Amino acid sequence: LAVLDCSFSSHQPGGSHMHAEECGKVAEKANAKKLVLSHFYEAADRSNVVAQARRFFSGPIIKGKDLLTLQVGKGTQVA
Repeated sequence: LAVLDCSFSSHQPGGSHMHAEECGKVAEKANAKKLVLSHFYEAADRSNVVAQARRFFSGPIIKGKDLLTLQVGKGTQVA
């Protein structure tokens, strides 16, 4: 599971923060089974960051939100 800072959409690279395409590339290179995009700035929140990350990552992608909880493995919950 890769939970990555996706502060910007791909057309707005943001210096020390990653944009959607970078998140997809990092998750793919890490062989992540699932990608959660998080930490959106307003412009990224309005963009289709999932589709942008999908260009580089073939696994499931979740657009994170406040208080999101995911099941990781058997009986392990991540909040």
